[in-house]
Amino acid sequence: MDRKHGIALIGLGRIAKFSHFRNILCHPKLVLKYVVEKETAMASNFIRQYREDIEVVPPSDLQTVLEDKSVDATFICTTADSHEEYIKASLNAGKAVFCEKPLTTDEASTQSCYAEAKKRDCYCFVVSIDVSTLQFAVFIAVYKKEK
Repeated sequence: MDRKHGIALIGLGRIAKFSHFRNILCHPKLVLKYVVEKETAMASNFIRQYREDIEVVPPSDLQTVLEDKSVDATFICTTADSHEEYIKASLNAGKAVFCEKPLTTDEASTQSCYAEAKKRDCYCFVVSIDVSTLQFAVFIAVYKKEK
């Protein structure tokens, strides 16, 4: 299958800018559709150095992003205290989830996220800045979850 899988990157902090963002852009089977970032001007300025076709939206527009059928997965790169909210919203929309570590700030929240993923028959992965880990995880999870 030649289809590229759509990704929404949620959060564009230091590690997201210099690792995850670039790794997603370089992956031959992925296309970055959206960046969800509260500092939209900063995100737009950064992204325009690489591509013109990535839409930058504020967190208040997350639901619109999640309703976009061209988005197959979200990559969450926000502060740990917001991970659970973004994970559950993504899973509820039927998206595969890749989240920077830690997944959540406590064990109960982590278990709740994994239970939601199981209930929704979606993938929920914790990833690090290791390029090979990211590319492998994204490739396997999205391809095994064709909708």
